[in-house]
Formats: sequence, C-alpha cells, structure tokens
Amino acid sequence: LMLISWPLLAVTGIFFAAWMKPALGPPPMPPKWFTIHRVLMLASMFIGAAGSLLIFVANKGLISLDPSRNLAHFLIGIFVMLLHIINPIISAFRCLPTSPRRWIFNLLHGSLIGLAVEMLALVNCGIGLSLFESNGYSSSPGSYRSLGFYVTYVVLLFLLFIALFSIFTGIAVITGGEKGLFECYSTN
Repeated sequence: LMLISWPLLAVTGIFFAAWMKPALGPPPMPPKWFTIHRVLMLASMFIGAAGSLLIFVANKGLISLDPSRNLAHFLIGIFVMLLHIINPIISAFRCLPTSPRRWIFNLLHGSLIGLAVEMLALVNCGIGLSLFESNGYSSSPGSYRSLGFYVTYVVLLFLLFIALFSIFTGIAVITGGEKGLFECYSTN
C-alpha cells in the first residue's frame, strides 16, 4: 500500500500542484489542478494510514525496534505519517491566495512539510523494500532487484512528469488558454 500511496499518488498530486498550474489554471473555481491535487493527496493519506495500520495489525500491535534491522524505517514512517496528516489540517486554515501572508502557508505546506514528507517517504519506501528483500521475502534475497526497480521507477516517473508538464504547458501556450510557466508566476 505504501508503494501506491507515495511513489504513485503523492508524487502525482505534488506534480499537479507544482507544475500544472499554467496548463490547468484558474478559470473554474477551484482550479482543476487544485481539485486533482487534493483528491490524490487525500487518497495517498488514507491509503498510507491503512498501510500503517495493517503493519500494526499484522504484528498484533508489537513492533520490533531492533536498531540493526528496522528502527530507521519505523521512525521515519511514523514521522512521515504524522506530517502527512498535519499537512491537510494546515491547508484547511490557509489564507486566501491574495493575502499578504500567503507566502507563510506556501512555505509551510509545500516547501517545508510537503517536500520533506515526500522525500522522506520515497527514501523510506526504498528502505522498506531493502528490508523486505533482506528478510528473505524476495525470490533471490540479497540481490536487491526490487530496490533497483523502485529507484528506476521513481526516476522514470519524474522524467515522465517533466515531459507531461512540457506538453501540457506547450499546448496551453499555443492555444492561448493559459500563460506560460514564467508568465504565470510574474508579479505583473
């Protein structure tokens, strides 16, 4: 569930908030990019919470905190889920986009908490895969094929998002539907 929650849903939700404003910008309220971002991030939060809960259920509430095995994975996971739950709460109390204090929300929600949570979650998914393989759950333990596949997947996903952003923004600029990326963020 974590591999669905983070590298797929959350990365896609963040992509829409960070890069798709020029192509899916303002006209309807709320803008399309915002609706997609909100749905994907809430789905990511609920699926991630379900995955966390299933771990406790599977272990009958007992989590081994063996420092040589999974302590880092466990602690990062708890920290990530707490911040992932806090971030939408912060969103509920955000100010209007035109407020002079909006930069505080943008800094907290996207730049500090959002980016930190996503990076930690992606690293933690990799740690989880390596734990999975080193515990003998893989067809060839110790080979870390799944971890290699995961890293390749994340890199290709980001490259796909860059390509999609370029295509959608290009279409929006050519058709005159929206401003280009740099025009969209100018102060004029």
